[in-house]
Amino acid sequence: TVRVYIIRHGETEENKKKIIQGQLDTQLNSEGERQADLAAKALKDVPFEICYSSDLQRAADTAKRILVHHPGLEVRTKTALRERYMGYLEGCLWGDVQGLNSGSGERKAIREPESPKVVRERGMTWWRETII
Repeated sequence: TVRVYIIRHGETEENKKKIIQGQLDTQLNSEGERQADLAAKALKDVPFEICYSSDLQRAADTAKRILVHHPGLEVRTKTALRERYMGYLEGCLWGDVQGLNSGSGERKAIREPESPKVVRERGMTWWRETII
């Protein structure tokens, strides 16, 4: 039996400001560090054998904080575990995206967001190669 724990990264300033991050490489803020430390405490008795994380700093730092209670384990970062690439939306405020989504042909053509299908395929490929 394989047990998999999926944990979301802690808060970033961009989360707090409602900025679309996608694959922007952002850092945990103090609240995100606190959240990661709480997760670490809650998971301290889980007998982890391996730890994978996105290579984005916010995710990898969350994982590292959790592994404080698991000496000998290291975070294995994988680009396949990154969040969805949001293209031209990255760095925009969530409240400002309505107009960008439908009528910004020039901007949209340059950096199209990753489709849900591509995200799913990327994740499932990693899952099949790593977990199964």
